[in-house]
Amino acid sequence: MIVYLNPVTSQLVPDSIAQMQELRHWFSIPVKGAYFAGSYGHGKWDGRKYYVTEKGSIATGMLPMLGRWAEETGTDIILVDQRPVVDLEVIPCQPLEGIAYRDYQEEAVERLLTNTLKLGDTPVHFPVGVYDLATNAGKTLIAYNLHRRVKGRTLLLISSRETYKDLVRSLSKFIEVGEICSTKLVVKDLTICMSKTLLNRCNDKKFLKELNLSTTKLIVDEGHEAGGRDYMKLLKKLNHPPVRLLMSG
Repeated sequence: MIVYLNPVTSQLVPDSIAQMQELRHWFSIPVKGAYFAGSYGHGKWDGRKYYVTEKGSIATGMLPMLGRWAEETGTDIILVDQRPVVDLEVIPCQPLEGIAYRDYQEEAVERLLTNTLKLGDTPVHFPVGVYDLATNAGKTLIAYNLHRRVKGRTLLLISSRETYKDLVRSLSKFIEVGEICSTKLVVKDLTICMSKTLLNRCNDKKFLKELNLSTTKLIVDEGHEAGGRDYMKLLKKLNHPPVRLLMSG
Protein backbone atom coordinates (compact mmCIF):
# COMPACT_ATOMS: atom_id res chain seq x y z
CA MET A 1 0.00 0.00 0.00
CA ILE A 2 1.14 3.54 -0.76
CA VAL A 3 0.27 6.38 1.62
CA TYR A 4 0.54 9.97 0.39
CA LEU A 5 1.00 12.05 3.55
CA ASN A 6 -0.54 15.54 3.54
CA PRO A 7 -1.22 18.01 6.38
CA VAL A 8 -5.00 17.54 6.69
CA THR A 9 -6.22 14.71 4.45
CA SER A 10 -3.97 11.92 3.23
CA GLN A 11 -4.49 9.48 0.37
CA LEU A 12 -4.30 5.69 0.48
CA VAL A 13 -3.56 3.59 -2.58
CA PRO A 14 -4.23 -0.06 -1.68
CA ASP A 15 -2.74 -3.11 -3.34
CA SER A 16 -6.18 -4.44 -4.24
CA ILE A 17 -9.90 -3.74 -4.04
CA ALA A 18 -10.22 -6.42 -1.37
CA GLN A 19 -7.57 -4.68 0.75
CA MET A 20 -9.45 -1.37 0.49
CA GLN A 21 -12.69 -3.06 1.57
CA GLU A 22 -10.95 -4.65 4.55
CA LEU A 23 -9.34 -1.36 5.50
CA ARG A 24 -12.58 0.62 5.24
CA HIS A 25 -14.37 -1.86 7.48
CA TRP A 26 -11.55 -1.71 10.06
CA PHE A 27 -11.85 2.09 10.06
CA SER A 28 -15.59 2.13 10.66
CA ILE A 29 -17.97 2.05 13.61
CA PRO A 30 -21.66 1.11 13.93
CA VAL A 31 -23.93 4.12 14.25
CA LYS A 32 -26.17 4.01 17.29
CA GLY A 33 -29.82 3.94 16.30
CA ALA A 34 -29.07 3.19 12.64
CA TYR A 35 -31.75 0.50 12.73
CA PHE A 36 -34.41 3.24 12.80
CA ALA A 37 -33.11 5.06 9.72
CA GLY A 38 -35.16 4.62 6.58
CA SER A 39 -32.06 4.17 4.42
CA TYR A 40 -31.00 1.27 6.66
CA GLY A 41 -34.36 -0.42 6.49
CA HIS A 42 -34.41 -0.17 2.69
CA GLY A 43 -30.91 -1.64 2.38
CA LYS A 44 -29.31 1.59 1.10
CA TRP A 45 -27.02 1.97 4.14
CA ASP A 46 -25.26 -0.63 6.28
CA GLY A 47 -25.52 1.43 9.48
CA ARG A 48 -21.79 2.17 9.79
CA LYS A 49 -19.75 5.38 9.73
CA TYR A 50 -16.62 5.05 7.59
CA TYR A 51 -13.46 7.04 8.25
CA VAL A 52 -11.82 6.05 4.96
CA THR A 53 -13.69 7.18 1.85
CA GLU A 54 -14.37 4.92 -1.11
CA LYS A 55 -11.60 6.77 -2.97
CA GLY A 56 -9.11 6.21 -0.14
CA SER A 57 -9.02 9.58 1.62
CA ILE A 58 -8.34 9.55 5.36
CA ALA A 59 -7.86 12.27 7.97
CA THR A 60 -4.12 12.61 8.53
CA GLY A 61 -4.60 12.54 12.29
CA MET A 62 -5.80 8.93 12.01
CA LEU A 63 -2.62 7.65 10.34
CA PRO A 64 -1.11 6.28 13.59
CA MET A 65 -4.11 3.90 13.68
CA LEU A 66 -3.24 2.87 10.13
CA GLY A 67 0.14 1.79 11.45
CA ARG A 68 -1.57 -0.51 13.95
CA TRP A 69 -3.74 -1.97 11.18
CA ALA A 70 -0.65 -2.59 9.04
CA GLU A 71 1.04 -4.45 11.90
CA GLU A 72 -2.04 -6.56 12.56
CA THR A 73 -2.43 -7.53 8.91
CA GLY A 74 1.24 -7.69 7.93
CA THR A 75 0.77 -5.02 5.28
CA ASP A 76 3.82 -3.27 3.83
CA ILE A 77 3.43 0.50 3.49
CA ILE A 78 5.35 2.92 1.30
CA LEU A 79 5.06 6.45 2.71
CA VAL A 80 5.30 9.43 0.36
CA ASP A 81 5.59 12.67 2.37
CA GLN A 82 3.87 15.48 0.44
CA ARG A 83 3.68 17.96 3.32
CA PRO A 84 5.15 21.45 2.78
CA VAL A 85 8.82 21.57 3.75
CA VAL A 86 9.08 23.81 6.82
CA ASP A 87 12.34 24.22 8.75
CA LEU A 88 11.06 24.27 12.33
CA GLU A 89 13.28 26.08 14.82
CA VAL A 90 12.59 24.63 18.26
CA ILE A 91 14.05 26.29 21.37
CA PRO A 92 14.31 24.93 24.93
CA CYS A 93 11.52 25.56 27.41
CA GLN A 94 11.96 28.91 29.13
CA PRO A 95 10.46 29.67 32.57
CA LEU A 96 7.81 32.34 32.92
CA GLU A 97 8.38 35.02 35.51
CA GLY A 98 6.26 34.22 38.56
CA ILE A 99 4.75 31.07 37.01
CA ALA A 100 6.05 27.51 37.14
CA TYR A 101 4.96 25.01 34.52
CA ARG A 102 3.65 21.76 35.92
CA ASP A 103 5.58 18.68 34.81
CA TYR A 104 2.76 17.40 32.61
CA GLN A 105 2.41 20.82 30.93
CA GLU A 106 6.05 20.73 29.83
CA GLU A 107 5.79 17.05 28.90
CA ALA A 108 2.71 17.70 26.76
CA VAL A 109 4.58 20.18 24.58
CA GLU A 110 7.78 18.11 24.47
CA ARG A 111 5.95 14.95 23.38
CA LEU A 112 4.10 16.83 20.66
CA LEU A 113 7.28 18.38 19.25
CA THR A 114 9.17 15.06 19.22
CA ASN A 115 6.29 12.90 17.99
CA THR A 116 6.99 10.63 15.03
CA LEU A 117 4.83 8.65 12.63
CA LYS A 118 6.08 5.22 11.59
CA LEU A 119 4.52 3.95 8.40
CA GLY A 120 6.92 1.90 6.36
CA ASP A 121 10.63 1.69 7.08
CA THR A 122 11.46 5.25 8.17
CA PRO A 123 9.73 7.26 10.94
CA VAL A 124 8.88 10.85 9.98
CA HIS A 125 8.46 13.88 12.22
CA PHE A 126 4.75 14.22 13.03
CA PRO A 127 4.04 17.11 15.44
CA VAL A 128 0.30 16.49 15.46
CA GLY A 129 -1.75 15.64 18.52
CA VAL A 130 -4.98 15.73 20.50
CA TYR A 131 -5.00 16.47 24.24
CA ASP A 132 -8.10 15.78 26.31
CA LEU A 133 -7.37 17.61 29.55
CA ALA A 134 -9.27 17.98 32.80
CA THR A 135 -10.82 21.32 33.71
CA ASN A 136 -8.19 23.71 35.14
CA ALA A 137 -5.36 21.59 33.73
CA GLY A 138 -3.79 24.72 32.25
CA LYS A 139 -4.57 24.54 28.54
CA THR A 140 -3.71 28.22 28.17
CA LEU A 141 -0.21 27.69 29.56
CA ILE A 142 0.32 24.66 27.33
CA ALA A 143 -0.70 26.71 24.30
CA TYR A 144 1.57 29.59 25.28
CA ASN A 145 4.48 27.26 26.00
CA LEU A 146 4.07 25.69 22.56
CA HIS A 147 4.01 29.15 21.01
CA ARG A 148 7.29 30.05 22.71
CA ARG A 149 9.01 26.76 21.89
CA VAL A 150 8.66 26.98 18.10
CA LYS A 151 9.57 30.10 16.15
CA GLY A 152 6.99 31.49 13.76
CA ARG A 153 3.40 32.59 14.05
CA THR A 154 0.77 30.77 16.14
CA LEU A 155 -2.95 30.73 15.40
CA LEU A 156 -5.22 29.84 18.32
CA LEU A 157 -8.72 29.01 17.10
CA ILE A 158 -11.84 29.24 19.23
CA SER A 159 -15.58 29.18 18.53
CA SER A 160 -16.96 30.50 21.84
CA ARG A 161 -17.10 34.27 22.26
CA GLU A 162 -16.72 34.03 26.04
CA THR A 163 -13.72 31.71 25.83
CA TYR A 164 -12.24 34.02 23.20
CA LYS A 165 -12.43 36.96 25.61
CA ASP A 166 -10.92 34.87 28.42
CA LEU A 167 -7.99 33.82 26.22
CA VAL A 168 -7.29 37.37 25.10
CA ARG A 169 -7.36 38.55 28.70
CA SER A 170 -5.16 35.69 29.98
CA LEU A 171 -2.53 35.69 27.24
CA SER A 172 -2.26 39.48 27.14
CA LYS A 173 -0.53 39.20 30.52
CA PHE A 174 2.44 37.58 28.75
CA ILE A 175 2.47 38.96 25.20
CA GLU A 176 0.78 41.39 22.85
CA VAL A 177 -1.78 39.21 21.12
CA GLY A 178 -3.40 39.60 17.74
CA GLU A 179 -7.14 39.24 17.35
CA ILE A 180 -9.36 38.11 14.51
CA CYS A 181 -13.05 38.54 15.24
CA SER A 182 -16.04 40.36 13.78
CA THR A 183 -14.69 43.74 14.96
CA LYS A 184 -10.91 43.24 14.77
CA LEU A 185 -8.32 42.07 12.27
CA VAL A 186 -4.90 42.36 13.93
CA VAL A 187 -2.35 39.63 13.21
CA LYS A 188 0.58 39.19 15.61
CA ASP A 189 3.03 36.39 16.42
CA LEU A 190 0.29 34.89 18.59
CA THR A 191 -3.18 35.53 17.18
CA ILE A 192 -6.44 34.44 18.77
CA CYS A 193 -9.14 33.83 16.18
CA MET A 194 -12.87 33.32 16.17
CA SER A 195 -13.11 30.34 13.84
CA LYS A 196 -16.13 31.47 11.80
CA THR A 197 -14.71 34.95 11.28
CA LEU A 198 -11.36 33.53 10.18
CA LEU A 199 -13.12 31.17 7.76
CA ASN A 200 -14.81 34.16 6.13
CA ARG A 201 -11.55 36.11 6.03
CA CYS A 202 -9.87 33.19 4.26
CA ASN A 203 -12.03 33.85 1.21
CA ASP A 204 -9.42 36.54 0.51
CA LYS A 205 -6.81 34.40 -1.25
CA LYS A 206 -3.97 36.87 -0.68
CA PHE A 207 -4.73 37.06 3.05
CA LEU A 208 -4.98 33.26 3.31
CA LYS A 209 -1.68 32.70 1.51
CA GLU A 210 0.22 35.19 3.68
CA LEU A 211 -1.32 33.81 6.88
CA ASN A 212 -0.68 30.20 5.89
CA LEU A 213 2.97 30.65 4.93
CA SER A 214 3.86 32.61 8.06
CA THR A 215 2.17 30.23 10.54
CA THR A 216 4.05 27.29 12.05
CA LYS A 217 1.61 26.31 14.82
CA LEU A 218 -2.14 25.80 14.68
CA ILE A 219 -3.94 25.24 18.00
CA VAL A 220 -7.64 24.50 18.32
CA ASP A 221 -9.24 25.08 21.70
CA GLU A 222 -12.51 23.21 22.26
CA GLY A 223 -11.08 20.61 19.88
CA HIS A 224 -14.17 18.41 20.20
CA GLU A 225 -15.90 20.89 17.87
CA ALA A 226 -13.26 20.61 15.14
CA GLY A 227 -15.18 17.87 13.34
CA GLY A 228 -17.95 20.30 12.41
CA ARG A 229 -18.41 21.21 8.75
CA ASP A 230 -17.22 24.84 9.00
CA TYR A 231 -14.28 23.94 11.23
CA MET A 232 -13.17 21.26 8.78
CA LYS A 233 -13.34 23.77 5.93
CA LEU A 234 -11.11 26.12 7.90
CA LEU A 235 -8.59 23.46 8.89
CA LYS A 236 -8.29 22.34 5.27
CA LYS A 237 -7.62 25.92 4.17
CA LEU A 238 -4.94 26.30 6.88
CA ASN A 239 -2.95 23.41 5.45
CA HIS A 240 0.60 24.82 5.82
CA PRO A 241 1.32 24.92 9.61
CA PRO A 242 3.19 21.70 10.45
CA VAL A 243 2.54 21.78 14.22
CA ARG A 244 -1.15 21.06 14.85
CA LEU A 245 -2.74 20.59 18.26
CA LEU A 246 -6.36 20.06 19.29
CA MET A 247 -7.16 20.55 22.97
CA SER A 248 -10.35 19.68 24.76
CA GLY A 249 -11.61 19.39 28.30
